[in-house]
Amino acid sequence: MSTERRLSSWGVSLLCCLHFWLIFAGSQPLLGHLTACSDAPTSFVRLFAYFINFSVWSLITILAATSRTCEFRCAPLDSH
Repeated sequence: MSTERRLSSWGVSLLCCLHFWLIFAGSQPLLGHLTACSDAPTSFVRLFAYFINFSVWSLITILAATSRTCEFRCAPLDSH
């Protein structure tokens, strides 16, 4: 396995760990704000906060992964 592929696989693993950590850790401020501003049950607000955060970070992760994959896939073509 080449060094580039090894680094790429470490990068993807790190990005996935960061992604899931940010979903839960990043939801806390959003959760506090939504709970203070809403009369809805806390469980519903918590679920909504996690859903919003999951959607945002999933989109960011997918965009980062696809741009990295494209860059990695297209690099050998540019060298010829």
